[in-house]
Amino acid sequence: MAEDSFVNPDLERYGQEQYDSLRPRIHEMRSRALAVIVTPDGMLAREDERTDYSPISYQVRFQLQLAAEHLVALDHLVAGHGLPNYAGYVLIRAALETSATAYWLLQPNVSNRRVLRALRTASWDQRDSAEFASAAGHAATDWDLQRHDHLDSLRRKVKGLHQSSLDVPRLSHTDMLTAVERSLKISQQPSTLLAWRLCSSLAHGNSAAAVMALQHRQIGGGNANIHRATSSWALVSALVRTALETFDGALAQYQQRASAT
Repeated sequence: MAEDSFVNPDLERYGQEQYDSLRPRIHEMRSRALAVIVTPDGMLAREDERTDYSPISYQVRFQLQLAAEHLVALDHLVAGHGLPNYAGYVLIRAALETSATAYWLLQPNVSNRRVLRALRTASWDQRDSAEFASAAGHAATDWDLQRHDHLDSLRRKVKGLHQSSLDVPRLSHTDMLTAVERSLKISQQPSTLLAWRLCSSLAHGNSAAAVMALQHRQIGGGNANIHRATSSWALVSALVRTALETFDGALAQYQQRASAT
């Protein structure tokens, strides 16, 4: 039977051209993140000393490198196998999350609040690691307890953080991206938060989101509401551009904090 098409070939052609124009930026991400130099004895260097178990600048650089790796992986996948239907949105979502995390760590204008975010992130990561080990049958070691105590001792040394506990629930990605969006303004649409929500819906198999966002053709006739969905160059290029803009915002924040004296 004939299929009803919901594909716009002109829009798809434009979307692929836009994606191709973004590829050089994707492959420059990692080197740009690694090129940031923390000013010796500067503000961020002092914050590194106060978060010395997992220095804040290391955390930020790591998140930016992850963002780069996910988009490079997407580009390798596209170059080798064409545009995937759903898997690409998992990679874009991860790039959005990691860039937003880098921005969130450096977002507060008060140094002590940035230190607290870095210490809490290190504590959350340590707690997750201990839970993974426990689930695999490995008992907690003295070193696990020492790391938590060391992080808490760093917190107590920072003026103004005596009442701020590290033992709080990990911030959800929804709450983090909502907080980031309040100050990270990008000209690209969709916004960072909206792009992340759409990628999450597609990554988790939300069929309504797929029908809304992807190119699709209705299969068969009658009353059956069955569609064959394929990914969209127009959508992917827009989401990748948002991911790159989010990365650029986080990198600019990193450069500014790293150069401050």
